[in-house]
Amino acid sequence: SASGNSLRYEQVNGVVTTSGDILQATGAGTFARYALGAAATTFTITGTGFTVNPTATASYSITNNIVTLFIPTQLTGTSNTTDFILTGIPNAINPATTHSHIPIVYVDNGTQGTTPGLATVNTSNNITLYPNWQGGGWTSSGTKTLGAGATFTYSLA
Repeated sequence: SASGNSLRYEQVNGVVTTSGDILQATGAGTFARYALGAAATTFTITGTGFTVNPTATASYSITNNIVTLFIPTQLTGTSNTTDFILTGIPNAINPATTHSHIPIVYVDNGTQGTTPGLATVNTSNNITLYPNWQGGGWTSSGTKTLGAGATFTYSLA
């Protein structure tokens, strides 16, 4: 954006190594290595808006005030509200301003999304997910999912 704040999202299937790199499967037995530039720190991220809130181990690194946040496994469950919020974001990677990005890969009410979803990294230690770019609500029943391998990159400033 004009102010220099941005968020990039990529859907990858990979793992974060102890050195902080991401390994992405590129074919049978082959991997691409993406150096994040700093050792990754892990934390537990929780999806809210479910009958049983799913959790995953997420990781992040910070290089030159730029955060790379990686969620290697999908967060999925039975929806019980029209919200889908990721909580547990550490203070160290809480941005000074809100950053938004399209698209995210998602499932709403058991159906794979066919329109771009929206992710908003808020200043209150969470990421709010939407099943469309306008920021609409989720179906409050059925399965909802954030796809595996979600990567968010944004500035702390």
